[in-house]
Amino acid sequence: MIFHGKMTRVKQSQIEQIQIGTTTREEIIKLLGKPQQFMYKPDGSEALVYMIGVERSFAIPFLLTIGRAGGSSQIFKVILKDGVVVDYELTTDDRGIIP
Repeated sequence: MIFHGKMTRVKQSQIEQIQIGTTTREEIIKLLGKPQQFMYKPDGSEALVYMIGVERSFAIPFLLTIGRAGGSSQIFKVILKDGVVVDYELTTDDRGIIP
């Protein structure tokens, strides 16, 4: 099963184009597309969140179900203050197929 909006991973070459203190909100959206989430904080900062996730499972139904499951996900969060990037964070999880 595939879930979470835009189905392309954020690439290292895209991350390298982001300059803290210089890159604007509009440039991020032009580079990465529309984020799956917008988060607004009380201090006036904003986070653009890009997510992708894939879950796979394989099972053989019998008296007892025997199967394997795995998946991978990526979350890329860009933090902006006054419309300019102040930080970003990439989180990945690649569990493969679990016996």
